[in-house]
Amino acid sequence: MKHFYLFITSALLWPVTSLATQTDHLSNRLTQDHNPSIEPLLIRLLSENNTATSKQSTLMSDQADVLHPEADCTPNPDAQRVGIYHFAFDEVKWADLVVVNRHRVHKIAAPSLRKMMAAAKADGAPLTIASGFRSVKYQQDLINRKIKSKQSPAQIYRLSAPAGYSEHHTGLAVDFSPFDDSFVKTKGYTWLLENAHHYGWYQTYTEAYSKVSGVAEESWHWKYRGDDVAAQMLKNDACLLPDLG
Repeated sequence: MKHFYLFITSALLWPVTSLATQTDHLSNRLTQDHNPSIEPLLIRLLSENNTATSKQSTLMSDQADVLHPEADCTPNPDAQRVGIYHFAFDEVKWADLVVVNRHRVHKIAAPSLRKMMAAAKADGAPLTIASGFRSVKYQQDLINRKIKSKQSPAQIYRLSAPAGYSEHHTGLAVDFSPFDDSFVKTKGYTWLLENAHHYGWYQTYTEAYSKVSGVAEESWHWKYRGDDVAAQMLKNDACLLPDLG
């Protein structure tokens, strides 16, 4: 029974398998190892998986209906070893960066970011940028400091992307202040949930994404995906989008 439970759990958490395929596998296994006591567990786990998949699909539907044809969905091997999935992003050219709120962002994202922040302020929900563009070198230095402080790979990669695997490299992602879990309690976060998509901005590390990627939920991290150029640059951000047929 323990072996069968582990089979069900691992199948449901495998991020790139469709719900239909999961159901077929589980049904076949249930037929082979029929045990009436397992059926309630199977039904509950499938129900939970269906709910999580539905939530994630809703959250990401405006960003990508299908996986980008040029996406490279090869995860970082160091993070993958501990069950965490990060995907590669190219570093923007320095000449394509401009300053917004004292932080550098890609020039194609800057106009919408300024408009969005102005609208939020007008609605009584001011937003302050805590972090924008980060170079690959900066990210590697960050990882090195965490390694030096004796953090485990799971601790490191749950909260920080490996160098070369951060959306911040593109200049299309920003972190808003406060730069921690308390951001969910701010008027700014509530405003973003209701309005950010109108400006082409989306939260990457949602609860649903965290469940399939192993990356910690980050309410403060938002990315611009409002035009074809940005979508091309962030083509790997939908690598864990479930295939819902």
